[in-house]
Amino acid sequence: MTTTAAGYSVIDTTDNSVLVSVPKLPKRVDVPNVLRIDFNKVGETSADGRFVLVERLSVDQPHALSVQGATLESYNGTAVVEDPQWQDVPLLGAQEQVIQGIKADAGELILAVYPFFKQENAKSRALELLKGRIVSGAWSANEQLEVDAIQNGQNWIKQIQDHSNTLEAEVVAITSVTTLATWVPHSWPGVPA
Repeated sequence: MTTTAAGYSVIDTTDNSVLVSVPKLPKRVDVPNVLRIDFNKVGETSADGRFVLVERLSVDQPHALSVQGATLESYNGTAVVEDPQWQDVPLLGAQEQVIQGIKADAGELILAVYPFFKQENAKSRALELLKGRIVSGAWSANEQLEVDAIQNGQNWIKQIQDHSNTLEAEVVAITSVTTLATWVPHSWPGVPA
């Protein structure tokens, strides 16, 4: 991400809001409906400590998620970050993006261990084994090992699906985009031996 200077802003430190922005370092700033403040350098505060002059920075890449209702500029505690590609994402839209990512991760994890053709082969072999048991009444020791391996694979796939559902429920329970932006999927079941 490239950051470039984009001027200066006066911040109201009581709520970190941007009061006024100017393209070059001002000597005096007229804060609407408040007062005139003389500034000599970045970081300088008004006599009462309520207002501070900070740099404005412009970034060239959009934020992954933005806070619903936020504008293209935000005060990060040091400077005002101006993001011309900022897109407001409502919470439901952001949750849906994360949930789709969880589903994709689960699918990729399953297919990495059990590609589709292996799943289909396991189903076919399970059907053959079941038919053989119906005819003979029991499985041989080797057939039992095959049945156990197929069942273990199916159990692991079910664990991945259940964990995906759990993670999706966590995402739905999150009530702010800011919290959602820091949430990461966790504790995927390990790959079967």
